[in-house]
Amino acid sequence: MSRWFGIDAHWIEASDGIPEERFTAAELTISIGGKIATRVDDDWSKSVRSNVRLAAYPLALWIASSWWRLRWEPYRADPDLAWRMAHDMPTAGAGFVWPPLRLASDGEGMLCSTLPTPDRPTEPIRYLAQLNETVPVEDVESHLGGFIELVLARLEALGLPKTDLHTLWKDVQSERNDPHVRGERRLEALLGFEPEEAPRALLDHMAELRANVGASALDEIAPACAGPDPAKALEHIRHVAGSAGITARLQILARGDYDGPVWERGWQAAKEARDKVGVPGDIVSNETLCDCLGISTKAFNQLTQERFPIGLAVRGKRSQRLIFRKRNPEGWRFEAARFLAEQAFAPTTDTWLPTTDADTARQKVQRAFAAEFLCPIARLEEFLNGNRSPERVEDAASHFRVSELAIRSHLANHGLLTAGMV
Repeated sequence: MSRWFGIDAHWIEASDGIPEERFTAAELTISIGGKIATRVDDDWSKSVRSNVRLAAYPLALWIASSWWRLRWEPYRADPDLAWRMAHDMPTAGAGFVWPPLRLASDGEGMLCSTLPTPDRPTEPIRYLAQLNETVPVEDVESHLGGFIELVLARLEALGLPKTDLHTLWKDVQSERNDPHVRGERRLEALLGFEPEEAPRALLDHMAELRANVGASALDEIAPACAGPDPAKALEHIRHVAGSAGITARLQILARGDYDGPVWERGWQAAKEARDKVGVPGDIVSNETLCDCLGISTKAFNQLTQERFPIGLAVRGKRSQRLIFRKRNPEGWRFEAARFLAEQAFAPTTDTWLPTTDADTARQKVQRAFAAEFLCPIARLEEFLNGNRSPERVEDAASHFRVSELAIRSHLANHGLLTAGMV
């Protein structure tokens, strides 16, 4: 995980726009993981520069208005307009050409991604950067807050002490300092709502669920409910939890206390788990996997054909109830390994151990564990022998008995396949 994020503003004079924009005209440089996100080809000056002339006020206003969703709402593969308004910097608007930077949190890291913009004759600059960096979210939070404070100080120094930004940032600061309100804003963001827009009944149901299943588990359930009807999604998940499932006794195969980025923690735990199980050769057999889960191989004949939005392990005093959502052999093998990761990493206070499609840190750890447990990267590289063609990836998926997507994602997370090939 990269360790650096910053927005640098060099104030310049401007004659156009409202006072808030004129007084905060600046050459802005946004740096992420040691790379420059604001590198531009400037048609006016006939030069390539690392900074871009913008007004800092609209950007600060966008950051403050998007604060809670930026801090907590995870990435969505198919985002709606409301999600993009809160996470895509060009929506700061005000007539400026902003970098096409997207920010999305997994709770621990902030994914910062951007691509070069097309060469359009109607726009005087073209952004050149291409990056996909994950920065510690607390570092980003600190720097974004510092940027807002810088803009406020600039406005006050030039005689504008009472702007919309002042009011909005004061409200955000008050919310951050109140533990109860801070918790509600976090939950609203995880559900995909703007502050104070989530239905009261939904938040109350979530609070009730938190007491029963664990606070950390609720942080995984909430993003799985985000969408057009979160209340209906929550009821469906409650229905999942009430399903019969398969009685299991999951082994604890790894410590779950590793340091480092989420992917590395999952890989390290998986290596420990394979050593503990003593996997012979490349392949984790179905029999070995079922032994780790404490179930019979015949148990998979009990899988219902009902489609579930999430998978779930429900902890009891002496056993667990596994509710699989995957039905194909490769899918349930991968999900089974994710349940093993949950047994290692989930807090003991959680009685629900969910497997979802959300891009939270906990779900990423699960996926990394499952990929390395079922398909160790060293063995995968040996099998591919430098050939990462679609046909060879298909062969590898068949050999390790996982999906082709799992193979491609595993390679990409090790930097062995470009994101566009996943």
